[in-house]
Amino acid sequence: MTAFRKGTPDRVPMPLRMWKFMRKHYAHLPDEVDRQLAAQEEFGIDIFHYAPNAPLPCFDATGEAWRDDVEIDISHKVCGDRNVWERTIHTPAGDLHDVKQSLILKTGSGSGPEIIEGLIKDPKRDIPKYRYMHADPALVDADAAIEMQQRIGDRGIVVGNANSPIDCRDAMSQADFLMLYHDDREAFREIVTIGAEAMMAETQRWLDAGFEVIKTWWFYASPSSGWSPRIYEEMFLPHLVRHVEQVHSHSAVYIYYDDGKMRQFVDFYVDAGIDVLMTCAPPPMGNADPAEMKEKYGNRVCLMGGIDAVNEVNLSTPEKIREMVNGRLDIFMPGGAYVMDGSNSLVYETPAENVRALAKAGREFGVY
Repeated sequence: MTAFRKGTPDRVPMPLRMWKFMRKHYAHLPDEVDRQLAAQEEFGIDIFHYAPNAPLPCFDATGEAWRDDVEIDISHKVCGDRNVWERTIHTPAGDLHDVKQSLILKTGSGSGPEIIEGLIKDPKRDIPKYRYMHADPALVDADAAIEMQQRIGDRGIVVGNANSPIDCRDAMSQADFLMLYHDDREAFREIVTIGAEAMMAETQRWLDAGFEVIKTWWFYASPSSGWSPRIYEEMFLPHLVRHVEQVHSHSAVYIYYDDGKMRQFVDFYVDAGIDVLMTCAPPPMGNADPAEMKEKYGNRVCLMGGIDAVNEVNLSTPEKIREMVNGRLDIFMPGGAYVMDGSNSLVYETPAENVRALAKAGREFGVY
């Protein structure tokens, strides 16, 4: 919390986000909190755990209802090496239908489902129904998150988890959504506004429950998703500003998450008043140069991340990792306000000896 609030702690906090790696390394532990506690004991990390947020029905091909006023018919079939899901969602405003597929993986890191047929075909007809694709914020299980924090104790924190205004955007393919801005700007604006309302309602549940840290997933609004600075400033930035104000009105910390090539948008994020910028992915995974980020923003926000989880950890060696951490901490540590973390989760395939080297180097070189 000291680092998040732009102070200098006794040492660099080191969560080393690794939920993908833990799926393999602690496969015998089905509970995520148990995995976090095991990783804390084995590697000496600090626990940074996501509270269970409201269901995200557009991202997951789920047949489980995310609100009381919808019903879902879902079918599943296997086509070659892919799972295929077809859904019809019955809403009070009418039906929506989509088809998604994903590669079948027995081991390793996967990705989210691919849209074959989006939910929204005709925006003017379908947007009133789309409102029902956002979960009832009452489904945010704050009690379960509080129980998680009690189990973790002072070994780490549980953060309130919110979705950005377009985390439900896979109601359309990304290409169609990008073009919608040009083809029907008012429909585009309405979709974003509906998502922003859901984001604020979800966040209020966490704030009312007393959570001190709110992390919001903004990666679909990243320049890596194809947005221009002009579109971001016009369509997304006003909602970010209001969201930060909401979080700060409860004296909580705002973490902005973007694991893409964020560099050309960082001024927007920081000027909006965020407290923590995550993940600061360096080249080649991203384009956030560590020295530039520290020099330009290090006294304005806490920088969280700065390590390429794939190229600098998974595909590296313990010796190179130790050298990399030493050099990276030389850049990020001065003045505090830094949390050592990856550009994304350490991947499933990461060698355990590399994770051990990363954590050991962080403890060795991260003392103030």
